[in-house]
Amino acid sequence: MTEEPFDFLVHAKASARDALNTLDTPDEDIIPVLLTHGKRGLGITALMMPDDEAKEKIAQMMIASIAFAEATEVIFICTAWMGPPNALDVPPSQHPDRMERVILVHQQSTDKCDLYAAPVIRHDNRPPDLGQWEEMGGAMGGRFGDAIESGMKLAKSVSDVPGLAKSINESWDKGTVAQDMELFIKVLNEGGFA
Repeated sequence: MTEEPFDFLVHAKASARDALNTLDTPDEDIIPVLLTHGKRGLGITALMMPDDEAKEKIAQMMIASIAFAEATEVIFICTAWMGPPNALDVPPSQHPDRMERVILVHQQSTDKCDLYAAPVIRHDNRPPDLGQWEEMGGAMGGRFGDAIESGMKLAKSVSDVPGLAKSINESWDKGTVAQDMELFIKVLNEGGFA
């Protein structure tokens, strides 16, 4: 019997649907997650986003997670409000015809990104359901889209940065990835690895 090849996108879409199925109340939301696939196998990072200051820290954590995984493929899953097409008069979260969607960003390389969305269907007396996935085209911009792109560029060039590949390998070998990622983020904040 031949084993089917691993399809990261199919796995991620199923994971997003499974995440909605674990909710307990009608108004509950899924936690945004970053999935990485690459040299270090499959990784998952749950991302809590309470305010704008924390969002910048989350973006840095995304870059570090992607680089430490030496990811060749990344998927970011979150919920967001989307307005109707070409509705530029108000922000999507304030548009009267807005729709809540689960957004899935699939970055396969530094220049290949696909965006998918599925509507969140809310109910008064039970947890939400997820509608059908639609391909949205294009790439995700903004803070998190930029973090994914930066992380992918850094992951691709880990072996080109003196000492970085050795340091990451030692982190994995010693089981100190979480602590070492904090140092990595500090270096990013101080101007990066130039």
